[in-house]
Amino acid sequence: MRDLIAGDSYGYTTLFLETGTGLHNAGHIQRDSSGTPVDIRVSANSYPYIHDWNEDGKKDLIIGEIENVIPDTGNIRIYLNSGTNADPQFRDYQLMQAGNGHLKVVHAHPVIFDLDQDSLKDLVCGNENGYIYFFKNHGTNQAPYFYPEYETLITVDSTFLDAYTNSRIHICDWTEDGDPDIILGGQDGYVWLCENALNSGIKENSGIASTHSLRLINNPVMYTARFSLVLPEGTCTYLTIYSVSGASVDVVPLMPVHSGSNTITWHVSENLCAGIYFAVLKTTRSYYVQKFLIVR
Repeated sequence: MRDLIAGDSYGYTTLFLETGTGLHNAGHIQRDSSGTPVDIRVSANSYPYIHDWNEDGKKDLIIGEIENVIPDTGNIRIYLNSGTNADPQFRDYQLMQAGNGHLKVVHAHPVIFDLDQDSLKDLVCGNENGYIYFFKNHGTNQAPYFYPEYETLITVDSTFLDAYTNSRIHICDWTEDGDPDIILGGQDGYVWLCENALNSGIKENSGIASTHSLRLINNPVMYTARFSLVLPEGTCTYLTIYSVSGASVDVVPLMPVHSGSNTITWHVSENLCAGIYFAVLKTTRSYYVQKFLIVR
């Protein structure tokens, strides 16, 4: 069942649990302070985001806040989960880094997403002036590294994506075309759909020649996926599985493979939720994409 995490202007983060008959307020999310549970509270205007930050298979809590708190010099906090996915436990936080210091964006609203589709998660951040900042990951998925410099996202006609003030964003495939779109809100209460107009996202059947293919034999998938590959001549080393948000969730080694027909088996992790996924196969000459559904 789906739950809800919500921040507020006082700096708290509240958990609402789905009970089957609606959402139930389960109280503020807490951390362990020397054996004593205390509410997690930032300076003001908390903006939580759930993501496996250190790639250990457990969901962590990332919170943006309005300003930094002295002596801290950043305002995006990372609370690593020392418990389990069913029972997350948080202790002290670390501040998100940019270059040799802490990353600071006024009214930070962080979203972790592989925006440039290079298989590395990036930071996409709403802020006080209403624009959307893109911090490219120059590190790894296990240890992201951002420069202090950022790119301000623009439209295809070179105008800024702009919510006027206090931009809040969500990235998803709203139009169900395989591209990540941006849902943008601001303090004025309006919600905008910023549809992806470029071919930078994952496209189903991209690059497939008429005599070559990547096809899922069993679709939808529960526990095991079997892919039929008909490949041209060329080197093919791995098959990457992406979520609909564009995040890489698994890599399937394909050694040895050969030109012509191949069958590849992928065992689905129990940690993956039901939903739409993409299998992306890259060769030296092209790439192939298969959209599929995982059911639970």
